[in-house]
Amino acid sequence: MKKIVKLTESDLTRIVKRVIMEQNDMIEIPKKYDGVRMELGLEDSEDANSDDIISLYNEIVEEGTPLVSYSEYGTEGKFYNEDDDEIPTDVILDELNYAIVGGKDEDDEEEYNPPVGKTGRVSDNEYVFGDSGITKQYITFNPKQNRYEFKHWVKNGSQGTVVLTDDRLESLLDFLTKHK
Repeated sequence: MKKIVKLTESDLTRIVKRVIMEQNDMIEIPKKYDGVRMELGLEDSEDANSDDIISLYNEIVEEGTPLVSYSEYGTEGKFYNEDDDEIPTDVILDELNYAIVGGKDEDDEEEYNPPVGKTGRVSDNEYVFGDSGITKQYITFNPKQNRYEFKHWVKNGSQGTVVLTDDRLESLLDFLTKHK
């Protein structure tokens, strides 16, 4: 026997508003962030809750300022850390993905931190173009994913990463060798 529940207009309005608020708090994680998807146990069609991402970030990203909130902002959401800095969702997902799949192996030696201002080849897997202590531009080789990545890091926590596909890498090497 089915049970009939009567709702007032205000009950219905409250339920609709609650569903809308819950949907705004959901974040779809693109496939390129496999580590985050794996850690949160997501399927292709599932979304992650911003609270899950905030707690995962605060748990595993060692150098980031702890996150405290998420807000839907235009077409992309923004996270906020405890310093009230606005951080784009892509940056948070990049940092999480790196912390999960791009970190060092257990058998690796201690992580190498080049001194400020050091440029050129600083380790077997890193070449620094510039490091002022406030910003850093460098190329790394990620052995787990067998790819080169160009990265730009700013002290305030923002960063960007571009994967150097074989075509991009070949184009860069061609450019560098032709203009010596």
